[in-house]
Amino acid sequence: MEQLSITVIIPTHNRRDSLEELLVTLGRQKYPMHLVDVVVVADGCVDTTISMLKSFKASYHLQFAEQPGSGPATARNKGASMARGKVLLFLDDDIIPSDGLLAAHAKAHSNENTVVIGYLPIMISKNPNFLAIQTRSWWENLYYKMQ
Repeated sequence: MEQLSITVIIPTHNRRDSLEELLVTLGRQKYPMHLVDVVVVADGCVDTTISMLKSFKASYHLQFAEQPGSGPATARNKGASMARGKVLLFLDDDIIPSDGLLAAHAKAHSNENTVVIGYLPIMISKNPNFLAIQTRSWWENLYYKMQ
């Protein structure tokens, strides 16, 4: 099976510490690092994110860009325009991935024209109303069927 090149795209806004933890964790992936490209797009950051990125020593190819506060969608698009990999993986800056994330994505994308999306539970309040309970039930059912 062909090993796919993967670009991880991370939009960020003033979350230096969680971003750094994510970047460190990406370096522990059980996937060939020469196939990994990480693009961070700093969206209107006024903290120390840029200085951390400039000095970060990664075991993978790391590139970053700055943009004025244009929002995460624009940052994702900017990151996608800089991507070098065949597979694009979008992560938020507060994610701590398991060490098998990239390998699992590469395996899931082994078929042409595949889109992979991860499960994210809907959070509801401590005292949910009927609509919130029904919505969560629908969501859980949908992902159960897609397994």
